[in-house]
Amino acid sequence: MKPKLESIEIGMSDAESETNLCYFDEMQYLEKLEKNNRIFLILGEKGSGKSCLAKGYEKNQKSKCTVVKRMRDSNMNVEILNCDINNIKDNNMLLAFYKYYLLLIIAKSLFECKTNKDLIFEIIKHPIRWLVNKHKLNNIIKEQELNYKLLNFNDTIEGATDTSINSSNVSVKYSRTNSYVMKSFQIIIHNMEECIKEIVKFIKPIIIFDEIEDYNIFKENLLRIESFIRIVKEVNESIVENHGRIIVVLKTSVFDYINSNSNNLNKIKEDCSIEVNWNRNYDAEKLPPLFELIMKKIIDKNEYFRNYSSEKVYKELFPPQVKNVPIREYIINATYGRPRDIIVMLNKIKVMYKDKTFFNEEFFANTRKDYSKYFFNELNNDLNTDLSQSDKDELFNIFRRLGSYQFDIVKLEEVFNNAKFEKAFTIDTFIDFCFEKNIIGFIKDSKYNWKYKNEGIICNKSCKFALHNGLGKYLLGR
Repeated sequence: MKPKLESIEIGMSDAESETNLCYFDEMQYLEKLEKNNRIFLILGEKGSGKSCLAKGYEKNQKSKCTVVKRMRDSNMNVEILNCDINNIKDNNMLLAFYKYYLLLIIAKSLFECKTNKDLIFEIIKHPIRWLVNKHKLNNIIKEQELNYKLLNFNDTIEGATDTSINSSNVSVKYSRTNSYVMKSFQIIIHNMEECIKEIVKFIKPIIIFDEIEDYNIFKENLLRIESFIRIVKEVNESIVENHGRIIVVLKTSVFDYINSNSNNLNKIKEDCSIEVNWNRNYDAEKLPPLFELIMKKIIDKNEYFRNYSSEKVYKELFPPQVKNVPIREYIINATYGRPRDIIVMLNKIKVMYKDKTFFNEEFFANTRKDYSKYFFNELNNDLNTDLSQSDKDELFNIFRRLGSYQFDIVKLEEVFNNAKFEKAFTIDTFIDFCFEKNIIGFIKDSKYNWKYKNEGIICNKSCKFALHNGLGKYLLGR
């Protein structure tokens, strides 16, 4: 008997919580990440599956001589508790701190690796090298608080003499001059580098920094992420090399913001990153990779469909079109083409029509308002990086005053001229910002053009504009 919608498991909107990731890699992202040691940066928008990709890599890399550490904001805050990096104004000192911090995380993770037969076998071959470097590195870790104190130029260290010898055999004079402190700190970093280079020959460290734009230490100044990315690249190339990897997971929009306001990161993006994007070109005769992913999720999680092909599941569960629009196009137009958006949309239908066995055309229309509210809330949260709450309110109120899914620049000028608000935007900056954030697209030759479907596209301001279909129901009420 064909199962009811409520019993058809589609998966969770948070793909990272999934236990079986076999269906995820329709775009061969995981294969590329594993084969290319230069890649350390995973980019993608919220809900695209970038954290899921990192989890898949983590799962595949676990072995008897590998230690994997996934860093979250809480982990990072604990690690840097003794140093307020917002007081570090000198960029070279900031780079030195990030390098020290990364080495410290690697060192601690190496000591967390459980002893096993493979590791013991490697140690037996080189016991002196292992023990000497482990002892040196352990002593440096013990001096963590003292080392951080070197960066706090305005602090006083109670009971400290002019010159002390710490257990890593580094002479540290508590001078408050940047040059001397920098020199002392670089010596510590050098000692850590030399020890880690030897120990990673025994144990392979995998460190994953997930969604670093949400870390408290970066929230006040996202541009500091640029320094962090550059140091991660340096450590990967000069210290870890082929004996592990440090991976950074970051939103594409945040990366683009940093790149536009700092030194050129395009080469790092080109050579050292993977961008999770499900809207790239695909064979029109086949199911798009995004739909393949959803269908494979259904096949994997539901016994009834276990022997079905993706195409057969698709035809058995979905209508050919909604409101005369092909179902694939309708779903992509109502979302940003991200797995999370589509799973949320389908789960809302499941809740409302749990006793049905098919995603009828009318179900999509009847749940559109509820989905549009979710879509608006997701966008509202994403804009926190760029706008204050009052500026966001102004932006959304402009669309309410426009009152239509489609508008031209003349109508927009009319709203701007008549509205009584602070005007955080000019007409040009409003169009540019909304197009960049995929809030609007433009219509040319009856074709709708969106940035999330075509990364290199430039907004044509002489054309009519269209509000994103996923937002309209909530913002306009229709």
